[in-house]
Amino acid sequence: MDVRLFGDGSNTLRKPVEALVMVPRTHKLTPLARKMYTVFLYVTQQTLKQMGAIPPGNYLFEAPLVDVLRAAGAEGQNTMAKTYLAEMRKIEVSWDAPDVDYGPVHIGFNMISETRIVKREGMVILQWALPPTLLEVLADPKRWASINLLYLAQLKLYASIVLYEICSRYRNNPSHLTSRMPVEWWIELLTASPTVIDPATGKLKLIEWRKYKNKYLHAAMEEINEKSDLHIQLIEDKLGGKAIKEAQFFVKVKADARQAPQIEVKVKPISDQVLAMAKHSQISDLKELQALVEKYKEPAVSQALERLRERMSQGFSPEVGSPIGYLRHILRVMNPPAEELFEPQAPFPARSVLNESKPSAPISTLGSESGNLFDESNLAETWLANRQAEILDELKSMKPDEIQTWLTAYGETLRKKGLLTPTTRDRINSPTWFAAARVRLEMVQFYGLAKYGEAWNCPTSNL
Repeated sequence: MDVRLFGDGSNTLRKPVEALVMVPRTHKLTPLARKMYTVFLYVTQQTLKQMGAIPPGNYLFEAPLVDVLRAAGAEGQNTMAKTYLAEMRKIEVSWDAPDVDYGPVHIGFNMISETRIVKREGMVILQWALPPTLLEVLADPKRWASINLLYLAQLKLYASIVLYEICSRYRNNPSHLTSRMPVEWWIELLTASPTVIDPATGKLKLIEWRKYKNKYLHAAMEEINEKSDLHIQLIEDKLGGKAIKEAQFFVKVKADARQAPQIEVKVKPISDQVLAMAKHSQISDLKELQALVEKYKEPAVSQALERLRERMSQGFSPEVGSPIGYLRHILRVMNPPAEELFEPQAPFPARSVLNESKPSAPISTLGSESGNLFDESNLAETWLANRQAEILDELKSMKPDEIQTWLTAYGETLRKKGLLTPTTRDRINSPTWFAAARVRLEMVQFYGLAKYGEAWNCPTSNL
């Protein structure tokens, strides 16, 4: 699936508040590496939305190198990719919430758990794994800053990149003011290199605020005001003394902000896991497989591939003549049109019709990959579709307390696997739980297996 970064809101990362204050603790972080990391977070967040669940910690997100560099405002720097990835991999960071009223938040870990560079069909692909804590807040941020990647890409100074992200948190604040923080906090935050502790005093060795302003801060503010959609102003507070003790920024969205150049990043179309499952099921048409992933999303395709694997391993005749066609059919059964959600109907003729003699011409109005639904090779498919409809009808006929018991048990299995997202939990607890395709399918599978055993979805010999 292509995630296009246009000026219509789709170019925005909902960056969790916890991740805004990201201070390097071990190595210097360059401006480009910082922006690439933000692009990684954007692609990861979009992918998590598509998946509808948090994957295992070793899951590799990915995007083409050329798209990542373009989104970071660094086209043509392909040869430096390894350097930037290594830079992110070895840097330990600390997260601290920028809101004084948000509560103490402090987390330490490496920016990225693992990185890879692979080649696929002549294209260089970047792959990365993120810490579980980061995946959790990216999937469901409670409070966030709306970071416009189009404008972020135009910034070149490290201080302006970080300051833009912080100020974006307050773009819609009625007061137009950021939190007021000690000047030492701002200096440490906006500095690309790790700060050093003076062994004599036990305090951080920091440049004087006045010198920092003249050397770094004014240039950063000027770049933000010139190149982004925000206009910011520095507000200083002496707190009754002569020296500046605290500072904050006035933030306002420009009414006539110039349109940033259009860019796009392609989110990972097919995971390595799905590719392996497809290969195991003798599916080699990656273009068609990608089209199915884009239409039905990866979790549904993964489940359908598992069903295809089960079907191909059962050994009864007839054999699956077209694995990709069978996969396409399974996905259609799993994801009926919206008008079928509340009154599901079998997408194939009744068994009595199937037992009739084969018509002389294909019945195109019913639809079929082969043009004829009455071939014996479709009997197992038809049986499975009817069986799923029977199970769903059985579930929907239950009393409210009975069905809720089953839904709760299903949700508990997801929770133990780390797959119970807030969205899924809300759908499970909804009276119209069956309107969500993924929940409907998985609930049918869960109930069928629990009540009827492993053979619940296996056709009998007397179809």
